[in-house]
Amino acid sequence: MDPTNKPVQLTLNNGKTHKLLFDLNTFYEFEEKADKTLPAFLLEMERAFAPLLAAKKSAEDAVKKAAEDSTTDSVDVSVVEIRDSDIAAALGKISVKDIRALIWASMHDYDNKGEPVWPYTIGKLGSLIDHKNLNSVITQLVAGVSGSLPEKNTSEKDRPTLDPTLAEKNGGDGSGSLGETILASIPKRSDN
Repeated sequence: MDPTNKPVQLTLNNGKTHKLLFDLNTFYEFEEKADKTLPAFLLEMERAFAPLLAAKKSAEDAVKKAAEDSTTDSVDVSVVEIRDSDIAAALGKISVKDIRALIWASMHDYDNKGEPVWPYTIGKLGSLIDHKNLNSVITQLVAGVSGSLPEKNTSEKDRPTLDPTLAEKNGGDGSGSLGETILASIPKRSDN
């Protein structure tokens, strides 16, 4: 994730706006606070929020299409929001502890010596997010994180696969580039 590509900015209850950075310090601090890897959590987030983002995009496209079909000069797609009840349903699929850890870990800057510094403790950050701004914070976070992730390659013909007979030996389904990389690094056994 490249924080300079599509920076995520969050405004908290104290009125301050903070830029979130997704660098190695974010990964490390997230893992320390959440006891899981950041890529694993991002996959959980994607699964939980993908339907909401797809519905939001569809609604925005419908608003744009309606504007094209009318005599209106401009259209404001920012009126399309994810409902609080939809956010709550998605949050039921992931840990709030992990959400707070991700926001906190990514909300750092660097001092004049190049060392990371955090403006709040994780507890203080939690006090600056409540039911009044949770929808906004989560929406900004999910949109920013999902906008920074590489697009999925869902084409069947382009998906890397391994020898299907290996699935019986390793318990996997034989798909995925990591498996290919690992298998390519193993020397072939000669049957003498």
